[in-house]
Amino acid sequence: MLLKITERFRPEGLTFNMTPVIDIVFLLIVFFVVVFQFIGTEGPQIQLPADCSFAESIDENRPWPATITAGRTDKGQVSFSVGGEKIHATDKTELMQLLQKSLDEHLRNLPEPERVVVLRIDRNISYSDAQYALAAAAESSANRLRLATLAETSLDKD
Repeated sequence: MLLKITERFRPEGLTFNMTPVIDIVFLLIVFFVVVFQFIGTEGPQIQLPADCSFAESIDENRPWPATITAGRTDKGQVSFSVGGEKIHATDKTELMQLLQKSLDEHLRNLPEPERVVVLRIDRNISYSDAQYALAAAAESSANRLRLATLAETSLDKD
């Protein structure tokens, strides 16, 4: 008698329950969103100089440990950042000290040959404003300095 009851209530064909699969997919999505580290931008968009005759290409895949960016804000003021961290200071001496401190934090765990600072300075920034970034790099624990320029474009070749 038991066999007849189970056969009578058995659905036709096999079904697959998708609820556990959907639960696992949502849990994975939540996990990756929580664990994922968002990478900050390198600072404001700047216009790099394009006509440097001694420029050489560098490996784009190699991350540079410290980058100082000097650009202009929408209000026309000069702003500085190290990596994705904006530097706010009340006067130029404090600015240089904060830039140096931030650079040293970025370079702290690196061996001597890899302590490189890349300067990204907008071409519309005067030397009197850029000198603070240069002085901070000189006073930091960095042993090499690179200046960022625009890569050669197809328009430059024509």
